[in-house]
Amino acid sequence: MDVSINFLSNLSGVFLTISIFSLTIIITVLNKYASSVTPRMVQDFIDRTDVLSLHGIFVGGFFYSVISLFMLQNVDSKANVMTGSLGVVYSILAMIGFVIFSQRILENLKISNIIENLSQDCASLVDEQLTLRRQASMEERGDLADEVSILSQATGYLFEID
Repeated sequence: MDVSINFLSNLSGVFLTISIFSLTIIITVLNKYASSVTPRMVQDFIDRTDVLSLHGIFVGGFFYSVISLFMLQNVDSKANVMTGSLGVVYSILAMIGFVIFSQRILENLKISNIIENLSQDCASLVDEQLTLRRQASMEERGDLADEVSILSQATGYLFEID
């Protein structure tokens, strides 16, 4: 019980510190994006699940440790509890997430990686739309089409594809 309380109180401070640190890193990358690339790319960075999910993991860990500390106040000091062990497992998973997050951030700082990710996203979108439109045109006419037009529904990254 005492070990769990000591560990959880330290863990809450660590989670709070790392959540502030990860938010600072995210804001730094957003500033770099804002000065180097278009606003659309900034929004794409924000929309990525691997960016903000890590921040949520650390905020969730902070809340877990604080709520666990409040719940342990009414428990006998000689009782066996699992909250400290669950905190250890949670912190290990959070650190693995932080390592993955760090790798993603370092990859996203290179402009060449941004362009490559954009190119892959566009290629997969074009392939997906091409497949859907070929299937739709085959059903309408009853035969295979040699050529399928892909028209943009809204403005995006590319103005023309040769």
